[in-house]
Amino acid sequence: MAAAREAGLYTNLITSGIGLTRRRLEELDEAGLDHVQLSLQGTTAGMADAVGGYRGGFARKMQVAEWIGAIGFPLTLNAVLHRHNLHQLPRALEMAVEMGARRIEAATVQFHGWALKNRAALMPTRAQA
Repeated sequence: MAAAREAGLYTNLITSGIGLTRRRLEELDEAGLDHVQLSLQGTTAGMADAVGGYRGGFARKMQVAEWIGAIGFPLTLNAVLHRHNLHQLPRALEMAVEMGARRIEAATVQFHGWALKNRAALMPTRAQA
């Protein structure tokens, strides 16, 4: 990060938040990180944890969002959308505002790996489209 800053590069951390600590975020801030993008798989713990495959993941993401705000990083909230959480988009927009996000990225799940194998279950329905 410090080398990128020294080279005059813009830096963006795209993260699920899992595994990050406040101390690590503070170190990245000191090294010159410009921006953080935090992914959210749902607006409730039940949805986000089920899709993310990590119990406690939603609570962890909310904690990381607080740290990002406290440190002062510009934030983009990435709302990962699919058949089961598309109805949560209005709440995701509200959450972005509550978190102080400067941007929201609403993106359909990328159909690679696990998502590709589960495409039929994740692809928005015709009515949703």
